[in-house]
Amino acid sequence: MARTETVTVMFTDLVGSTELSSRLGHDAYEVLRQQHFAACRAALAMHHGTEIKTTGDGLMLCFTSAADAVACGVAFQQAISRPGRQAHLVQMRVGISAGEATREDNDLYGPPVVGTSLRGRVAWTDLRCRRRTGVVARQRLYLYRRGRSHVEGAARATSCV
Repeated sequence: MARTETVTVMFTDLVGSTELSSRLGHDAYEVLRQQHFAACRAALAMHHGTEIKTTGDGLMLCFTSAADAVACGVAFQQAISRPGRQAHLVQMRVGISAGEATREDNDLYGPPVVGTSLRGRVAWTDLRCRRRTGVVARQRLYLYRRGRSHVEGAARATSCV
């Protein structure tokens, strides 16, 4: 049975994964992707999120708290840029949106899912939040607005923090 709830949805995307797979070879790419997902899942557990599904080269995640979602996104970025990591190999986009969604068969549908799209031009160093998500998260976190970008299919621009 489907039910509607207020959630914060996050999508991650490995930038240039097709090119990376071609350059490294399938087996080496799969090892890298699995290590990347393991690091993301560890941060996800620390920030009280749940994994909804994989999207091939990314993850669809859900949080009950916008602040937890943003903190998790920051943890992802920090893990990638940690000294000793090959940051030039793995680059990740993060998109976050909050709102009412319908949960059905362990999947989510609705505006926060559509609003989290990572298509369009966003730098891999940016964590993209929809305006509502940033307002809610600011109650617990200090967010610095770095600019705005357009999400394909969205009526308004989104903020990069």
